[in-house]
Amino acid sequence: MGAQSFKKTSRILTPRDFAVFKTGATKLFGASSLTFLLKPSKGAEPRLGIVVSRSKRAVDRNWYKRRIREYFRTHKEKFQTKDLLVLVRDLGAHVQVDRKKRRQQFKQELASVR
Repeated sequence: MGAQSFKKTSRILTPRDFAVFKTGATKLFGASSLTFLLKPSKGAEPRLGIVVSRSKRAVDRNWYKRRIREYFRTHKEKFQTKDLLVLVRDLGAHVQVDRKKRRQQFKQELASVR
């Protein structure tokens, strides 16, 4: 695996790990459909968790997941000591916009995460 891989150790997988974000996480908001939660990492490397509502088609949900994972892989240095949980809700606001505009909005929201 290369330096840009997304290993299992880089993921938040268990319900216990997700529950930790309910208390003590720092909330960062992008648009109304995205919520970013940051928490200090217990391990040596940052981890990523993604929660996408099932309100729309699987194609749209998977599009968001792929883009979030890609961003996390390519910007790991931003999250050196932090775990990141991304909540994606109300996909309708983004899905109705054409794909170019959706990509631009999404990139701007991800770029706002620090």
